[in-house]
Amino acid sequence: MLTRSQVVENRNIFCQGRWSGFEEGGAVSKLLLIKANSALVAGTIVAVLFSLVGAFYYLRIVKLMYFDEPESDAAITPGGDVGFLISANGMAVLILGIFPQTLMTLCFYALH
Repeated sequence: MLTRSQVVENRNIFCQGRWSGFEEGGAVSKLLLIKANSALVAGTIVAVLFSLVGAFYYLRIVKLMYFDEPESDAAITPGGDVGFLISANGMAVLILGIFPQTLMTLCFYALH
Protein backbone atom coordinates (compact mmCIF):
# COMPACT_ATOMS: atom_id res chain seq x y z
CA MET A 1 0.00 0.00 0.00
CA LEU A 2 1.31 3.42 -0.93
CA THR A 3 1.58 6.32 1.44
CA ARG A 4 -0.01 9.66 0.65
CA SER A 5 3.36 11.19 -0.29
CA GLN A 6 4.04 8.33 -2.72
CA VAL A 7 0.65 8.84 -4.37
CA VAL A 8 1.30 12.57 -4.73
CA GLU A 9 4.78 11.89 -6.09
CA ASN A 10 3.47 9.36 -8.61
CA ARG A 11 0.66 11.70 -9.56
CA ASN A 12 3.15 14.47 -10.24
CA ILE A 13 5.23 12.14 -12.41
CA PHE A 14 2.17 10.97 -14.37
CA CYS A 15 0.87 14.51 -14.87
CA GLN A 16 3.91 15.66 -16.80
CA GLY A 17 4.54 15.38 -20.49
CA ARG A 18 1.83 13.68 -22.49
CA TRP A 19 -0.40 13.32 -19.39
CA SER A 20 -0.65 17.06 -18.83
CA GLY A 21 -4.30 17.16 -19.91
CA PHE A 22 -5.34 14.88 -17.05
CA GLU A 23 -4.04 16.95 -14.16
CA GLU A 24 -7.27 17.34 -12.20
CA GLY A 25 -9.42 14.26 -11.69
CA GLY A 26 -8.77 12.51 -14.98
CA ALA A 27 -7.70 9.03 -15.96
CA VAL A 28 -4.41 9.28 -14.12
CA SER A 29 -6.18 9.88 -10.81
CA LYS A 30 -8.22 6.74 -11.33
CA LEU A 31 -5.08 4.74 -12.12
CA LEU A 32 -3.41 6.04 -8.98
CA LEU A 33 -6.48 5.10 -6.97
CA ILE A 34 -6.07 1.49 -8.08
CA LYS A 35 -2.34 1.59 -7.36
CA ALA A 36 -2.80 3.16 -3.91
CA ASN A 37 -5.28 0.63 -2.56
CA SER A 38 -6.26 -2.58 -4.28
CA ALA A 39 -9.46 -2.74 -2.21
CA LEU A 40 -10.79 0.25 -4.17
CA VAL A 41 -10.72 -1.50 -7.54
CA ALA A 42 -14.51 -1.87 -7.77
CA GLY A 43 -15.06 1.81 -7.00
CA THR A 44 -12.43 2.77 -9.53
CA ILE A 45 -14.06 0.64 -12.22
CA VAL A 46 -17.41 2.31 -11.50
CA ALA A 47 -15.74 5.75 -11.67
CA VAL A 48 -14.17 4.90 -15.03
CA LEU A 49 -17.52 3.68 -16.39
CA PHE A 50 -19.24 6.88 -15.24
CA SER A 51 -16.44 8.88 -16.89
CA LEU A 52 -17.10 7.05 -20.14
CA VAL A 53 -20.82 7.82 -19.92
CA GLY A 54 -20.02 11.49 -19.29
CA ALA A 55 -17.54 11.56 -22.17
CA PHE A 56 -20.20 10.10 -24.46
CA TYR A 57 -22.58 12.99 -23.72
CA TYR A 58 -19.87 15.63 -24.08
CA LEU A 59 -18.69 14.18 -27.39
CA ARG A 60 -22.26 14.05 -28.61
CA ILE A 61 -22.72 17.74 -27.87
CA VAL A 62 -19.44 18.58 -29.64
CA LYS A 63 -20.58 16.55 -32.65
CA LEU A 64 -23.93 18.35 -32.76
CA MET A 65 -22.33 21.78 -32.39
CA TYR A 66 -19.50 21.48 -34.89
CA PHE A 67 -20.17 18.64 -37.31
CA ASP A 68 -23.94 18.39 -37.89
CA GLU A 69 -25.83 20.76 -40.15
CA PRO A 70 -28.24 23.10 -38.35
CA GLU A 71 -31.93 22.28 -38.61
CA SER A 72 -32.80 25.89 -39.44
CA ASP A 73 -31.08 29.22 -39.90
CA ALA A 74 -33.60 31.11 -37.76
CA ALA A 75 -32.23 33.27 -34.97
CA ILE A 76 -32.88 32.10 -31.45
CA THR A 77 -34.74 34.71 -29.44
CA PRO A 78 -35.27 33.98 -25.75
CA GLY A 79 -38.53 34.96 -24.12
CA GLY A 80 -38.94 37.44 -21.29
CA ASP A 81 -38.89 34.74 -18.62
CA VAL A 82 -35.47 33.53 -19.77
CA GLY A 83 -34.08 37.06 -19.61
CA PHE A 84 -35.50 37.46 -16.11
CA LEU A 85 -33.96 34.18 -14.93
CA ILE A 86 -30.56 35.03 -16.40
CA SER A 87 -30.68 38.47 -14.74
CA ALA A 88 -31.70 36.95 -11.39
CA ASN A 89 -28.89 34.41 -11.67
CA GLY A 90 -26.37 37.14 -12.46
CA MET A 91 -27.54 39.22 -9.49
CA ALA A 92 -27.32 36.19 -7.18
CA VAL A 93 -23.77 35.48 -8.33
CA LEU A 94 -22.83 39.13 -7.85
CA ILE A 95 -24.38 39.43 -4.39
CA LEU A 96 -23.06 36.08 -3.14
CA GLY A 97 -19.65 36.92 -4.57
CA ILE A 98 -19.52 40.19 -2.66
CA PHE A 99 -21.13 38.86 0.54
CA PRO A 100 -20.32 35.12 0.71
CA GLN A 101 -20.51 34.92 4.50
CA THR A 102 -24.32 34.96 4.47
CA LEU A 103 -24.46 31.84 2.33
CA MET A 104 -21.70 30.18 4.35
CA THR A 105 -23.61 30.83 7.58
CA LEU A 106 -26.79 29.33 6.11
CA CYS A 107 -24.84 26.24 4.99
CA PHE A 108 -23.24 25.94 8.43
CA TYR A 109 -26.61 26.00 10.19
CA ALA A 110 -28.08 23.55 7.69
CA LEU A 111 -25.31 21.06 8.44
CA HIS A 112 -25.58 21.35 12.23
